[in-house]
Amino acid sequence: MLAALKNRLRPAPDPPDPRDDAGLTPDDLPDAARVEAELRAAAATVAPREGDFRIIVSDRGAACFEDRFDAGEIIVGADPECDVVITDIDAPEVLVIRLERIGSAGMITLTALCNGVTARERELPVGRPVQFPDRAQFAIASDYAFSIDLAPRRQKLAKAPSGPAVLLTGALLLALAGWLLSTPLPRPETPAQFPTSPQAERAAPDLSEATAPSEPSRLRSVTPIPPADLAAPDEADAPVNLANATQRLQARLLDANLVPPLVVAPEADGILVSGALSAGERERAIDVMRAFQDGTVATITMEITAEPREDPFFSAVVLRPETFAIGADGQRYGEGQRLPDGGRIEKIDENAIVVNRDGLLERVSYAW
Repeated sequence: MLAALKNRLRPAPDPPDPRDDAGLTPDDLPDAARVEAELRAAAATVAPREGDFRIIVSDRGAACFEDRFDAGEIIVGADPECDVVITDIDAPEVLVIRLERIGSAGMITLTALCNGVTARERELPVGRPVQFPDRAQFAIASDYAFSIDLAPRRQKLAKAPSGPAVLLTGALLLALAGWLLSTPLPRPETPAQFPTSPQAERAAPDLSEATAPSEPSRLRSVTPIPPADLAAPDEADAPVNLANATQRLQARLLDANLVPPLVVAPEADGILVSGALSAGERERAIDVMRAFQDGTVATITMEITAEPREDPFFSAVVLRPETFAIGADGQRYGEGQRLPDGGRIEKIDENAIVVNRDGLLERVSYAW
């Protein structure tokens, strides 16, 4: 693969310009207006493709290209043989886009062949694939903005029924409704009443004067239920004083010289610790939080970024139809699976990946 990328990086030799030939004058060149008219006529006759992926390119904010592509590889560059041609850049081939379908979801892989391709607010490394789930947005030379996403297939419109057919159907329905309304429905027969003798009336019991049963009911509770105010409280359901727990955890991190840069704040279901730390400071912060967690039932969630900034372990997240994250090693990790560093994935949603590290929850946010 590296050899193929090196071959792509080699600029192709410039073709000879036919205008340099002897005897060619400007009058021999084709008329520009006629060529443009022919191109527009040819584009109007081409049927639109029904690809699964839609690519939109904007030049300094103005849309200049939109088309659909099927799964496979797409080459972007200045070479006329590229799938998406940009004539204002120098390299003949700039980027390789690989489109894949995973059930009803998609995977977009970008491989930059030269410098100048930016995504996720930083420049993509040359020759290193970067994956995006379902949707990708990037720019080339800071001028051409690309947007790739899954596009729904065009549905063919059903043929509308003709006017006479609609009128005939309405007339038939109206006639059927009139016939149903004019047809009398059969009435149910009245049941015959049998005479009742006076002896039977006297023998019938009077339920309105029912007496209490002589013996007690057998369905009786044998366990007395104490009043609500005398019941013993459940310690597991006792509310946690998050404000007090937050202050105590902040004091311990302050003693460890970790506040600031760490910020400790209460959440709806626990305590959130966020900030940027170095690798050594991060280990000290985790030790302090684990020691504090042994004496409290509050859930501690940490959202700590590396300083200096490091490449994240997770490179992509797929939510539909299956939910999993793709690591830097190319492996898929689902909820409940162990990571190479020992953590276990607790939850994956549209906002973050939550990793359980021996009782501490680490929230790994992403913005793709």
